[in-house]
Amino acid sequence: MTLAPDPARPVPALEVLVPGAAIAARVAELAAAIAAGAAGAPVVLVAVAAGGEPLAADLARALGSTASLRRAELDGRAGDPRRGSLRVRLDAGPPLAGAHVVVVDDVVETGLTLHAVLRALAATQPARLEACVLLDRPYRRLAARLPLAHVGFVAPDVDVVGYGADVDGLGRDLADVCRLARD
Repeated sequence: MTLAPDPARPVPALEVLVPGAAIAARVAELAAAIAAGAAGAPVVLVAVAAGGEPLAADLARALGSTASLRRAELDGRAGDPRRGSLRVRLDAGPPLAGAHVVVVDDVVETGLTLHAVLRALAATQPARLEACVLLDRPYRRLAARLPLAHVGFVAPDVDVVGYGADVDGLGRDLADVCRLARD
């Protein structure tokens, strides 16, 4: 566990909210739904930065040879005028034009970042563009009409870490999704 890289920093208490086994079962269901929607066409999974990578990798394994992976890096922050507009940079990989593209992220809250990523990728003219997130917080939504085709779980309004989600860069590698107890 990487919640305390500094030995002087105590490891915070964690409460498991979604065990790894439940995540694995839900990933299998999400992959089946994505495969059904793709109807045999190849799928390009685009992980949103580091947070989306664990889910995207597990979805790719479940989808098998019909899936490929890309990563979207973000510059700036959606909805934060102090940091300018959000720019989306894709790594090298299969083209998105004409493909069945699924944007994959760990947590969606306001939806502003995911909306910006979807808007940027729509310009590449995929045949189909949809989003898949592990954790949804719909009660924090600011983006209107956010097309979440695939949602793993609805998350409570608490700080969570694990399976891609982090707080201050910590806890992303945990197999479970855990509530981070704060003093």
